[in-house]
Amino acid sequence: TPKPKPKPRPKPKPNPKRKRKPKPSPTPQVAAVESEHVEPQQQAAGLMRYLPLARTACASWAASPAASGDRSPKFWWKTGMGGTFGFKQVDGLAQEVSMTIAAIAAAHALAGMNLAHRELNPDYKGGAAAFCRAAGAFDALAKSAVGGAGFNLHDSPLELSAPVAEGLRDLCMGAAHRLTVAFSLGAAAASDAADATIKGGALKAKLCAGYVAVLENAIASMRANAGAEFEQLQTSFRLTLAFQVAIGRGLMWFFAAHGHLEKDESGKAIYCAKQAMLYLRERPSLTATGHPPLTGFLEEIAGAVEAVRGAAAELERQAERDNNTVYFQSIPEELPPPTAATVMKIAAFEMPPSAAAMMHFVPASDHASGGGSFGPALGSFGPTLDLPPPSDAYVGAPVLLDGDDEESPAATPSSGEANEADIETVVAMGFDRDAAVRALTEHGDVELAINSLLS
Repeated sequence: TPKPKPKPRPKPKPNPKRKRKPKPSPTPQVAAVESEHVEPQQQAAGLMRYLPLARTACASWAASPAASGDRSPKFWWKTGMGGTFGFKQVDGLAQEVSMTIAAIAAAHALAGMNLAHRELNPDYKGGAAAFCRAAGAFDALAKSAVGGAGFNLHDSPLELSAPVAEGLRDLCMGAAHRLTVAFSLGAAAASDAADATIKGGALKAKLCAGYVAVLENAIASMRANAGAEFEQLQTSFRLTLAFQVAIGRGLMWFFAAHGHLEKDESGKAIYCAKQAMLYLRERPSLTATGHPPLTGFLEEIAGAVEAVRGAAAELERQAERDNNTVYFQSIPEELPPPTAATVMKIAAFEMPPSAAAMMHFVPASDHASGGGSFGPALGSFGPTLDLPPPSDAYVGAPVLLDGDDEESPAATPSSGEANEADIETVVAMGFDRDAAVRALTEHGDVELAINSLLS
């Protein structure tokens, strides 16, 4: 006969008088990592602290006897480029350093986007500066030895392709230039909410033309020098670029129309307003003028685009009304687009120095854990790798005009008394009159003055 099953022991009842020790709360850093809510600025700062260690490991591996074998360290990075999100392998410590720089650039770009998209008090000025820092990191990545020996584009992240890094650099600068326009509009609206008139239309048209030119050059360069890589980018990413170019051109002609109305040139204003309407419509075909269909993720901004198109239509009616009753000017058959102008410059990426202590790589089988791969020798790091927090050197950088040379005497116009026309132009960007006078007196140039107020 089978033995009877033992009766289960009753579970002890909890003693209400017994106090359990509370679990220690994690530090803010640990809590942030566990919750995956890490601010982009924190990501960039942490990566900048890691970069010297990665560079030291790279130099140490190159000098290590272990580097002469067939094995090399391998790392995995999560990337959103290449059509889908996933993990890509980088082969060797040199590519690990490059991907760290790419991640720093991405963190700055994300910080710029977050600052510009804040629901309350969006920080367009801070967002533009963050995109300039992202462009500087991508520029350093493009100029470094990306890829390297044994580089396989199919298996490696697209960020390691120099033409792609150059394109991302220019796209970040396009975003920075675009935010300067948003800053000028936001500052002007805040200074005089009762006045809906857009002032300084000619300058805003030039700024829109500037960021459109940067975007178009970036797209053309990536297609010419990295056609295969460009086609691997996500469809939504390429669609966003096409949308930004079309809307930028529409805004360029829209502001140009305002500029002509400020000078009582109603005939030219009508032409510019009609051009704006062409770019602010949904294109009827792939080769026609206009923006791509506002479907998918672009559907969220369909209302804003329709509002701008409505403003352009009202501007055209106003110009026609003024022309038919007051000015009686002929409408030109063609006008050249506004001259492109930019007021932001790439913020140079300052590569932090390598850590002082060299790492000694030995076979992992020499460790107590055993194994067959290589790793840093235990106890070889030393106290010198306890790096201080990142300095402000890479958190902010001076922003200069495109094409200016700090060492060139011609780059700094002679200071003098500011004239009223220049003061009005800077004030139209949304700045205080006294600040505009001081900046113009110091720099003697409208664009340099605006740049100093933005930086």
